[in-house]
Amino acid sequence: MCGVAGYYSRSHANVAGQVMLGLYSEQHRGQESCGIAVSNGTVIRLHKSMGYVKEVFTPEVLQDLPGYIAIGQVRYPTRGSSVIKNAQPYVIETLGGPIYAVASNGDIVNYDEVAHWLRNRGVHLSSNNDGELIGRFLVYQHERQGLSIPDAIRLLMSRVKGAYSSIFLTPQAMY
Repeated sequence: MCGVAGYYSRSHANVAGQVMLGLYSEQHRGQESCGIAVSNGTVIRLHKSMGYVKEVFTPEVLQDLPGYIAIGQVRYPTRGSSVIKNAQPYVIETLGGPIYAVASNGDIVNYDEVAHWLRNRGVHLSSNNDGELIGRFLVYQHERQGLSIPDAIRLLMSRVKGAYSSIFLTPQAMY
């Protein structure tokens, strides 16, 4: 069980503080680690750490996360050990292309099968966490297969089995 939050400002106001408040209200859903990824329309920035929301997101940290679209997560580990590489959101970089981020809660029952499928296609997984798998699946389908992000999400939901809630962030949008 984890908690995820997302916020989008049409007026392009900074929203990292709003996501932090959402995560703070969901702190009971995960106390191991927390993180926020934020976009200013061009660049995605990330801050994540082990610990509680109120300790990790100081006013100084929030000030260094400017942007009008943000996602965040508080983690309660169900898959993967309690180390920073399993903290979310995950940021996924592409060669010469955009950067994406994903925050997820849930449990993928066919994780090993999907991870094997991705690895056979040259996709590197740096952790054994469900959130990273979801993000890398979406990026693979969008970047390498040319699917729109909504179509990649539909394909994900048909192939990745389990119960999960995820937020996917691009530099310009949140899904």
